[in-house]
Amino acid sequence: LIRLKPRGKEKAENWLLRKIDDAEAGGADTLVETALTSVATGRTMAEIAEGKKPTAPRRKPGPLGKPAHPGAAKKPDDPGLRRCDAPNFQEPQLCTLVDSIPTGSQWLHEVKYDGYRALIAVAKGKATVFTRSGLDWTDKFQAIADAVARLPVETALFDGEIVAFKDGRPDFSTLKEPYRIEGKKTMGLDLAAQFGWKLPDAIFYPTGGGTGLIGMWKAFDELEQLGWIGSERPRMYAVQASGCAPIVRAFEAGEEHAERCEDAATVAAGIRVPKAVAIS
Repeated sequence: LIRLKPRGKEKAENWLLRKIDDAEAGGADTLVETALTSVATGRTMAEIAEGKKPTAPRRKPGPLGKPAHPGAAKKPDDPGLRRCDAPNFQEPQLCTLVDSIPTGSQWLHEVKYDGYRALIAVAKGKATVFTRSGLDWTDKFQAIADAVARLPVETALFDGEIVAFKDGRPDFSTLKEPYRIEGKKTMGLDLAAQFGWKLPDAIFYPTGGGTGLIGMWKAFDELEQLGWIGSERPRMYAVQASGCAPIVRAFEAGEEHAERCEDAATVAAGIRVPKAVAIS
């Protein structure tokens, strides 16, 4: 018996019963050596190879979706039942924290990518992206939803991880970057409001990765689209420590992208970002 650590507000103790190898345990290939009959057609592997017709009728799929209210289930022959309704959200199985990794050859292990757990329901060429708690995040990952909607399936519910790669590896900060820029826009909005909707001539901004500069510039563009400010823009100065200045060096060299600053060092920890997000 293995006692599992409680999750969230759980108070009761949860136990995992594991059967360790014993005298009755078989080999690793026992299942494929003994279970030779198809549960779908009733045929053995030899009969399938000979082309024998199925002896057991294939089970027909049941209706998709749940009734909107208790007791409102429809009969299979009800003309109001639409077979192509998108599958309902299903709460995914989550990892359970334990004190040690299980041992033995009967366990399978997989890499845990650092991203957002998501489910995508698709039907009739439309897809909805759900978080693991059931929130609709389609607007946040519209490109992924559009790509899944084009798959040649009638209905499907996909369970996976939304991951952004950086330098060939999953990087959660890269995945969150669009939302960080949205948050940085508030500096540009505040500046415009405090200056009476007329932007200053110059902005000196101590920066690490450059998201603040990008966020303010994005805010100015959106304010212009709303008609609140004109087309004039302030001169943007990136202020960085001499020991960690990837954006300044890229600008001075005329580069489109900032290279990683090796051996970055500065007492200003908030702007010690060796790898800049972008330059503006």
